[in-house]
Amino acid sequence: MAVIWQISAIQFKNKTLIRGIILKNVTWPDHLKTSRIKNIYLVLSSYFRKRYKNKDIIVSTGSRQHETRTDKHGKFALLTENETIKKTDVYAPGSDKPFPIIQSYPVFFPDNDIPVAAISDIDDTILISNTQRMLKSILTVLLVTPRKRKPVDNTANLLNSLHKRGGRVFYVSKSESNLFAMLTYFIQNQQLPTGYLHLTPYISFHQLFKTKGGKNYKDKAIRFILDNSDKKFILLGDDTHKDMRIYLNIAKAYTERIIKIYIRKTIPFLSGSKKKDLSELYSLSIPFVYFTDNDDMSEELGFIESIMPKQTAII
Repeated sequence: MAVIWQISAIQFKNKTLIRGIILKNVTWPDHLKTSRIKNIYLVLSSYFRKRYKNKDIIVSTGSRQHETRTDKHGKFALLTENETIKKTDVYAPGSDKPFPIIQSYPVFFPDNDIPVAAISDIDDTILISNTQRMLKSILTVLLVTPRKRKPVDNTANLLNSLHKRGGRVFYVSKSESNLFAMLTYFIQNQQLPTGYLHLTPYISFHQLFKTKGGKNYKDKAIRFILDNSDKKFILLGDDTHKDMRIYLNIAKAYTERIIKIYIRKTIPFLSGSKKKDLSELYSLSIPFVYFTDNDDMSEELGFIESIMPKQTAII
């Protein structure tokens, strides 16, 4: 039987994006009971699962029924306008039973009136992943269970400070959707903000060695959020891959919408192109912080508090 591996309903000002992935015959265990051996099996087996691809489906929101279709990755997405979303049931045509949703992560991400939000990367921004060293990164995913994965304390504190005052958090990562259960377990286990995760498509094993998500995947995802939101944003990333260049381009295109950019330092010696990106980030009119794990971020926590409406603080 097909199951919904991942589904989200993300509300914007006048629109709601419903996005999901359907797989065939999948269950996911309690990560509290996952051993190292089982973790290796779960990670590797995720790249051999069958996707519910190129199939007609019906998405019921409680207000309307939408006919759509999964793509070659088992993914579907639809953008509704001015519609009340009461549920996100997904059916095969002719069936009266929706596909089971197996995720434990929230489905609905409502909009609010708080004018400030954050867009954050995941690997090496909120989750220590060692992506600057390929072999170590692979071993970390395989050998370290989600329960034992370590957060990046400085970015975790910044996001929690914003979120507890009502600020929305969006996670945009080039991690593939195969890792959705692992990543969401980590977020919940570490009590990080449960924001919407925008990941690259669910892939098969041979696709692991190809460019994930397509050209400019992350840039396009961030622009979609900005184009459909009326908020101003803080951007958080790291220096391992292309966050600096992507955020630089976003800042130039949406100067009035970006409040501040934070980049976590993980690489002792930057390449020439990264040094150029870093120099350009410092030259922007938008405040920029290039921080290490040992930096005192109390001033930045004070900054987050200062830009949030005081009446939204949650005790």
